[in-house]
Amino acid sequence: MKRQIPMLILSAVGTLLVVSVFIPSARHWQEDASLYFDIIAVFAFFLGGGNLIRVHAEKVSRKSAGWI
Repeated sequence: MKRQIPMLILSAVGTLLVVSVFIPSARHWQEDASLYFDIIAVFAFFLGGGNLIRVHAEKVSRKSAGWI
């Protein structure tokens, strides 16, 4: 389930973008999907960066193996 939902979303958005290239009347869908992708990408970068900092900050504060 952890992989199925993101793959379903990815497949739906990818299909929508490909269809909008070949069907001129669906151009506005491409613009909306691109905007939503940009918004989701920003959240993903912030969450990923925050998680990376949190994991390494814990290692440094405990000075556990591999903290350098």
